[in-house]
Amino acid sequence: MTRWCLLCISALILSALVAISASTISKSATPSNHGAADWFTMNKDYSSQRYVELDRITPENVGDLKEVCEVQLNQPVVFSSGLLMAGDTLYTSTDRLTVAFDAATCELRWRHVLDFIQRPIGSGNRGLGYSDGKVLRGTNDGRVMAFDARTGKVLWEAQGADTTKMEMFSSAPIAWQGKVFIGIAYSDAGIAGRLLALDIETGKELWRFNTTLGYNAGGGFWSSYSLDPKTGEVFAGVANPYLDFDRTAVPDERRSHRVHEFRHFGGFSHWPAELALSGRPA
Repeated sequence: MTRWCLLCISALILSALVAISASTISKSATPSNHGAADWFTMNKDYSSQRYVELDRITPENVGDLKEVCEVQLNQPVVFSSGLLMAGDTLYTSTDRLTVAFDAATCELRWRHVLDFIQRPIGSGNRGLGYSDGKVLRGTNDGRVMAFDARTGKVLWEAQGADTTKMEMFSSAPIAWQGKVFIGIAYSDAGIAGRLLALDIETGKELWRFNTTLGYNAGGGFWSSYSLDPKTGEVFAGVANPYLDFDRTAVPDERRSHRVHEFRHFGGFSHWPAELALSGRPA
């Protein structure tokens, strides 16, 4: 089976499951006024628990689910993203594609195909973020982009990663109180990892945090982020160090595999939780 077929099937299954409950969703739902069905980060909400209160699909009836509709994305790439839901619209992405479609009928709302302006690094896109009527994403050629969630119009794009240094964006951003949070990848290329906060209206960089103190020691970001709205803390899991399996490496503050907690307004880390000291295999 070809890769584009796998992509099509993935979108089909997810669309069918969500469409069952689409008739109950409020069209005015936003992150500040969201219902049980809203899914405005790749992990549903800021807590990243992926817990939903919907009860129409149960252990008793799950075997009776049938296809309602399908979306063919027609992109010959590995599909490693997920779905966002805002109101009655679903959003998803690939390396080059950002698409919006009706959650109940799979009718296409809009589709944007990215033209790379620099050499793309790696492959795969982990997904989108949503806030304040905007759909947000990173790209393999180092840009962060914002789209009008209703029309798909590009509102702004910012060059936040340097592809000549093998930097790119793979992770799914989150947004809160006018800021977009996203970090560069990929660690295996020997980057100097950093997390960025951008202005959601303009794309202007507000602050950055260097995970390896500026050394080319990895420390990139692969998946997504969590946030505590009560304290304004952003939680970001840092990926592997570079070199991945360097048995001679001495553990120090430049190493990776940490979870950092950041204050949203200043970008300084209050505590790093160490997951692996040096990247050595156990």
